[in-house]
This record gives sequence, structure tokens and C-alpha cells, in this order.
Amino acid sequence: MQYDNHQINICKKTLRHLAEIGVLSDDSLNAMICTLRQSLKPSYYPNLLKKEKVIEIFDVTMPTLNNLIKEEKIPVIRFGGSVRIDEKDLIMYIEQKKAS
Repeated sequence: MQYDNHQINICKKTLRHLAEIGVLSDDSLNAMICTLRQSLKPSYYPNLLKKEKVIEIFDVTMPTLNNLIKEEKIPVIRFGGSVRIDEKDLIMYIEQKKAS
């Protein structure tokens, strides 16, 4: 899906104008632009998480997560030496655990 860059630029200019006239603080401006970028991200981009984030979210240990990965219960995506886990795969794993 392609987004109209003209429309995106209009939104950014409007937000910057609001910051210039004092309606928005710089922090609010940056947060809104970041939110705009996130909302325009195509849905086919997976939300890839680092292993550290996964163990934080699920309150498990690194060895536990590594065992799940080794046993291929949770698929991973490898980029060289980096490992990422698709959030959708985690949701599927949780749903499977609920059903069993």
C-alpha cells in the first residue's frame, strides 16, 4: 500500500505550525509526528521483538525462551547474529496454550 506523501507532509506542516504558535510543545510535536509515522506504517510490516523484550513482557527467563525457540514452539527471524520474534507468532503461541 502506498501512502500519499503530500498528505503526510500536510499533517507534519500543520503540527509544526501548531508548535510554532504555542499550541503544542516540542515534546508533544515529536510524539505526534512519531504517532503519525506509526499509524501510517503498512500493516504487512510485522512487529518484531527482541528476545529481551519478550522475556520482559512474559516474565520468563532467557533459558525458558531459548528452550521454546530451540523446540520450535516459537518461530524466530534471524538477521545475521540478531534474533527477532514476530508479535503475531507470540499471540498464536499464547492462543494455542489457552486451548490446551
